[in-house]
Amino acid sequence: YDILTAIPTAFRRDGSLDIEGSRAIFRFVGESGNEGAFVLGTTGEFPAVDVEEFTALVGAAIDELADRMRVIVHVGQPSTYEAVRLVEIAKGLGATEFAALTPYYLKSTEDSIFEYYRAVSEAIGDGRLYVYIYPARSGNSVSPALLVRLAELPNVVGAKISELPLEDIAAYRAAVPAD
Repeated sequence: YDILTAIPTAFRRDGSLDIEGSRAIFRFVGESGNEGAFVLGTTGEFPAVDVEEFTALVGAAIDELADRMRVIVHVGQPSTYEAVRLVEIAKGLGATEFAALTPYYLKSTEDSIFEYYRAVSEAIGDGRLYVYIYPARSGNSVSPALLVRLAELPNVVGAKISELPLEDIAAYRAAVPAD
């Protein structure tokens, strides 16, 4: 199993992005001996960055880390359109591995969550996708049956699961294919 570090994003006191501070964090993680970096997840404060800042951070992460470790870029957004747009930007910068939080803030049906991931998966193409399950933050859960459906998408390779009890994780593990 790989150890992936969830990387924080650096901000200045006034709340503006500190790209050089973020580069320093990326370099520190790059020297950690871990196998990968998870960029712009919850720890990376993804809701606090706009598209221009997202582009700068992903570019810096790939520049600082891609030759040393895997870089998984989080692209989850409330809307499919925005998530696909971030996929396209990150792909253009060289990203090949992605994670996407379920759509958040507004309640979604399982079918709409599946369609969101189908569209993100199609945008990713030959890349790898992790389903990011964090119902405490997104407001949307993923049932084991839905995760089985999502696992059938051609580039879904795993799940990032946050703040769920071990029983829920065991239910996912029991339901999805071994690979």
